[in-house]
Amino acid sequence: MKKRFQNQRFLTAGVNQCIHPAVQMLLWFMIEEVPEADYLQIFELDVEITEGVVQMIHKQEQPECEQIIFWMISNTKGFFDNIEKWSGKKLYVIDDGIAITTL
Repeated sequence: MKKRFQNQRFLTAGVNQCIHPAVQMLLWFMIEEVPEADYLQIFELDVEITEGVVQMIHKQEQPECEQIIFWMISNTKGFFDNIEKWSGKKLYVIDDGIAITTL
C-alpha cells in the first residue's frame, strides 16, 4: 500500500493568503508524524494574540488520533496579520491519491 501524503500539494487561495507559511510547515510536520495517516486530516486553530500562542488540534478519524500542539511565537510582527480570518477555524487536508489539497 502506498504511503499517504506523498503526492503534489495544493492550497486554496484562502489558505495561501491567510495562513502564515510557518504555520503551513507546522501542519505538514504534524501530518508526517502520524504513523497511520488517514486520507483526511483536520486542524483546529486558535490563537491568543496577547501571549503569542498558537494552539492547534490535529485530528483524524481512522484510526482515531488527536494531538494538541501549543506553539509560542516570539516575534509576532506580520505573523498574525490575518488572524481574524483563521483563528477559531478548521483546516482540512485531503489526500485523494492523486493530489493533496489544503482548504
